[in-house]
Amino acid sequence: MAPEPPRFVATPTAERIMVLLTQAKVLADFVVGVGQPGIGKTTSACQFTRSNTNVFKVVAHPTLSRPRALLQQLARIVNVQASTGKLDLIHAALVSKLRGTNALVIVDEANFLEPEALQQLRSLHDQAEIGVALLGNATIHHNIEGRGRRAEFAQLTSRVGMRIDIRKPDKGDVET
Repeated sequence: MAPEPPRFVATPTAERIMVLLTQAKVLADFVVGVGQPGIGKTTSACQFTRSNTNVFKVVAHPTLSRPRALLQQLARIVNVQASTGKLDLIHAALVSKLRGTNALVIVDEANFLEPEALQQLRSLHDQAEIGVALLGNATIHHNIEGRGRRAEFAQLTSRVGMRIDIRKPDKGDVET
């Protein structure tokens, strides 16, 4: 018999991530969680998704970095039937489906998202009035904050209501 997979452990770092995700969902906030690989971002996001309604988790990767791929993946996850591949229609269908639902979109590995995809999420957040949580490595911080001093990123930077940056495990976490 195969052993049972380990269960979720609410470490101090996981609790910080859960607070971040809770703020995003309850306040329809735009939040960013940055951390080293293996710190518990993905595990915490999966647990939060399992434990809450209307939480939709997308995992970005190099081929899911642009607005079209991101919106198409979100439409599949949210179960939105987009009759055409036109981005504006997919966006409008997502807004219509998500508005008023107290939804949260979590994007794990958000460091892969290109600036246009980040702006697309900002627009979805604004129009659907939903929470958006970006989780990833330090690149996401640079893509939002580092570029945020430029005018074209000011709207994105100003939306971020809560940020956490976890460089090393918190005291009480399991270290590998």
